Amino acid sequence: MKYDELIKKILNSKKEDWIPFDELGIWVFKDDLLISIQDESPAPREYFYEEWATKHPDQNAYQMRFFIKYANNPIADIYAADVDGGRAIIPYPDLETKCIDKFHNKIGEIVNSDITRYHEYIERSGLTYQM
Repeated sequence: MKYDELIKKILNSKKEDWIPFDELGIWVFKDDLLISIQDESPAPREYFYEEWATKHPDQNAYQMRFFIKYANNPIADIYAADVDGGRAIIPYPDLETKCIDKFHNKIGEIVNSDITRYHEYIERSGLTYQM
């Protein structure tokens, strides 16, 4: 599989196209079991201090890192923040535009348990996203 094909498959997927293994921090793509997303966040958890991530009732935000893998080979990495006591995981936006690009947003939709709440947190954070 080529890199562009893998990215296109992920972008065209829906949340229900992924098998979540929450306790392992892994999501496996049902249409191609060689494609996965894996939470590789630092341990112990590291605080994240960007204003958009700390403007929630629970002001503690933590750094997260996800690897997009094919056949267990890392293909891309996505940095995100776990905000408001773990209520949402938001991929880092572009610092100038405060916008989350289409690919990062798709990963955010997949790894969050509730897409509606995820989008609400993006809005509460003063960010936008591409669809």
